[in-house]
Amino acid sequence: MDYPFKIGLLMPDELKDRYETEPHEYLVASRSEYLSGPIFNLEYGDEYRCTPVKSIIYANANIVGYVDLTANISARSNAWMRFTTNYPCSAYRDIITQEQADEQKAEYERVSKIFQSNKIYRVKGLPPISRPDLQMFNNKYHMQSFYVLEVLSEGEENEFLQNLLDMWYNPVTLHSEEFGDMVLDKELMWFSVEKQWRRKPFYVHLRLEDENEDTAEGLASLEQFWKKKANWDKKLRAFAAKELLSLANDWASSDDDHPGRVWTEESFAKALKNESLVLNTDGSFEMWYDDGGIFFGHAVVIYGDVKNGAKEAKMEG
Repeated sequence: MDYPFKIGLLMPDELKDRYETEPHEYLVASRSEYLSGPIFNLEYGDEYRCTPVKSIIYANANIVGYVDLTANISARSNAWMRFTTNYPCSAYRDIITQEQADEQKAEYERVSKIFQSNKIYRVKGLPPISRPDLQMFNNKYHMQSFYVLEVLSEGEENEFLQNLLDMWYNPVTLHSEEFGDMVLDKELMWFSVEKQWRRKPFYVHLRLEDENEDTAEGLASLEQFWKKKANWDKKLRAFAAKELLSLANDWASSDDDHPGRVWTEESFAKALKNESLVLNTDGSFEMWYDDGGIFFGHAVVIYGDVKNGAKEAKMEG
């Protein structure tokens, strides 16, 4: 591929209040194996056919870090680069000609292969406007994304970014006497392991604030929680039943498959099915249950901490 080259279409008006107007030059460490992104303003006809005029997709290419050469800032960032491109529509001749459809598809396939995994690129793009109200987008580890205007080169060398790529592509494990080796999911930033509970798969996660933080205290709390899981489970089920019983019976009143059903605290607690535990290194936790049909397939989640127990129960999802 010949560099430099411009990328994507003109920025939609709906995005212009999210980015600065003066471009910066970046080095980016790509972990992009495919493009993803929400479809923008997609219109449908009677047969769910999209029109070529407003068929635009936000294309997101994932990165593990960047160096803002203009602002002289380096950061680890499990974020993305964004640009826009034509979305490949089906070739219905009453909406779009075969030639136009082929052009759209070829353009999309071309840009979908621009950013590849485990490579460092030099690009020009618009920085995101600061969002102080969103902490995850307003610190040195994350960014809201930046909007790519031009790809200048690939195969760049940078020690900081290469170290980030090495960390991303090399597995990181945490050994536990209770759980064995837990594997770090670097996108979700938690160590995970699959266990069995009531003869069903159950997932245990230790969530981190930072990849380099000390995990000893959090792991000790997680191990203690697991050793006493039966006692925790009984208390959490009872707490959820008490907090959500009224809501459950509101839902039951509209259940045409089970007319007249009334949940009690006992039947509510018994219906829940264990799914996963997420414990943060500060001792706070989320226990996730399949609702057992109480809320027609939603999850029941109990929030609390290991010192004080359950604090809140919610229907989620």
